[in-house]
Amino acid sequence: MINVWLDALVHVLSLINLFTIISGTLVGIVFGALPGLGPTLAVALMISVSFNMSADTALILLGAVYSGAIYGGSISAILLNAPGTPGSAATTFDGYPMSQNGQAGVALGISATASMVGGIFSVICLILFAPLIAQFSIRFGPPELFILAIFALSIIAALSSSTLRRGLIAGGLGLILSFFGQDLMTGQSRFDFGILSLQDGIPFVVGLIGMFATSEAISLAERQGSISQIGKMIGGGVKEGIRLTFKYPVTLVRSSIIGTIIGAVPGAGIAAANFLAYMETVRSSKNPESFGTGNPEGVVASEASNNAVSGGSLIPTLTLGIPGNAVTAAFLGGVMIHGMRPGMDLFSINANITYALFIGLILANIVFFIVGICFTGLFSKITLVRNELLVPLIFILSIIGAFAINNRFSDIVICIIFGFLGYFLKKYGFPVIVVVLGMILGPIGERGFQQSLMMSGGSFLVFFSRPISLILLILTVMALFSNMFKDQWNAHIKRRFGNYLNKKTAKP
Repeated sequence: MINVWLDALVHVLSLINLFTIISGTLVGIVFGALPGLGPTLAVALMISVSFNMSADTALILLGAVYSGAIYGGSISAILLNAPGTPGSAATTFDGYPMSQNGQAGVALGISATASMVGGIFSVICLILFAPLIAQFSIRFGPPELFILAIFALSIIAALSSSTLRRGLIAGGLGLILSFFGQDLMTGQSRFDFGILSLQDGIPFVVGLIGMFATSEAISLAERQGSISQIGKMIGGGVKEGIRLTFKYPVTLVRSSIIGTIIGAVPGAGIAAANFLAYMETVRSSKNPESFGTGNPEGVVASEASNNAVSGGSLIPTLTLGIPGNAVTAAFLGGVMIHGMRPGMDLFSINANITYALFIGLILANIVFFIVGICFTGLFSKITLVRNELLVPLIFILSIIGAFAINNRFSDIVICIIFGFLGYFLKKYGFPVIVVVLGMILGPIGERGFQQSLMMSGGSFLVFFSRPISLILLILTVMALFSNMFKDQWNAHIKRRFGNYLNKKTAKP
């Protein structure tokens, strides 16, 4: 085994493979930072480039592009409130407010560091636990995926306790939007209103770009100045970001674990991991109200989880031939083009190539960390650009990104509609995060629900008879009741000791 690793290391340290890691990571960062492009398109395009490469160089290229693209999404998320990838959506909740507070450099430093830690953690898990985690992830059938969606939505309700009505309305809106298009099981059209482009549903990435980027352009157009509302960079820089990342070790490890596990569950997706890690961090925090206002811990949770998905999603892809997401589906195509098949052959006959990929993934995470740290100062200056110059740029990038996905004019219209929808939702206090999460979880929950009832002949007992789904149900009930008891306890304390506390804290 040691000889295989040494042979793989020699392959990776060759000049051509080192150049491939650096160039692939840079290409991935660019694709990730541009809203609408993302890792799927980047990996798909690189397959044609890698066709004439050796197998180890080709897989290293695809892995480096994948890792770089996921990290790159955080750059536009932090600086422009426009997540370059769906996995960076939760990064906007605290990363963008940090930019507005003049801490763009700190946020980018946190992003680069947490992304590297999460990515390397997931690769180590890929190396050590691939067969074990693959066997566990294959147990996530339709009932488990449905309950997982319910669990995530229950956390939304818990987090929205102060504005529960608006949270429920936003979640319901997200679910309704996810039902546009054909029924996932019967193929019957729903809510398409006779419009051809809606027969396949609302393109999620297009809606995401509109909800975040286009709506932000509209908001910026209403006020003068720049994104950094104080007009200068303050609050430290890269070193401060690195220090703050390791100030939250529990969040860093927990989010990395969530990202790795969710990544290993086929169909769960990077966006689900991103939101679940963020919401779990908010739920477990002693100061949940500080999130969404520029809390560095929120950026740590988001970025550690989304980069951890990269290694986790390769577990079922390489061991079972089951792509964890659209990116690994394209990655799997690259593997098969070079005559390799997923399974034990990759860890025996092609072990030197597979382990070279693992080493390449670790180096790619280190490379994007170095690139992110070196260019943080340059990236941060975007927040000082005046709004009258930035608004047209964001709007144009949003339109280009929306059109580039499917090359359809209708997607531009959808992007603009979602831009105004996001603008009015934020203006009237409705949480956009809940709408987006509803759109993500809708298809997962609907497909899981329908398939579960088909499996059980219409019996709902299927959700209680399987261990994993039962555990998730218990966690769901615990999350809801713990939040309910927490609110009741806080109200009791205020009623019982409110007058006393007011006297103690009153100024003389």
